[in-house]
Amino acid sequence: EETREYLQESIKSHRIWHNQHFWEEAFFLSVREEVVKHKWQLEEKQVSHESDFMRFYKNIIFGQLGSYALNMLNFGVELQATLKFIHKLCRVNKIEPEKNNMLIENAKMLSKSKQRG
Repeated sequence: EETREYLQESIKSHRIWHNQHFWEEAFFLSVREEVVKHKWQLEEKQVSHESDFMRFYKNIIFGQLGSYALNMLNFGVELQATLKFIHKLCRVNKIEPEKNNMLIENAKMLSKSKQRG
């Protein structure tokens, strides 16, 4: 009988996942990758020109924060540490309060569903 083993289960207990600095560095690296990818697409004329870079950048930040919050919770980071991460990076990147609240509420719902499941 074949059973599946997922890598996440094997590495989930490593202490790196509870290091806030790790998550921040990884976050900014992934944001940079998205900006570079978009810049390349602009140069290759694969996407239309983005007239408002800050709007584009904030959308990247918002999307990446949502993904990182999910990953943090999946790797066992406490909800409060995840919320602190979201608040800090929203503040640093001047993300609108409405979007900050959306990310917070989403993280709370994800945390509740993980507790039930």
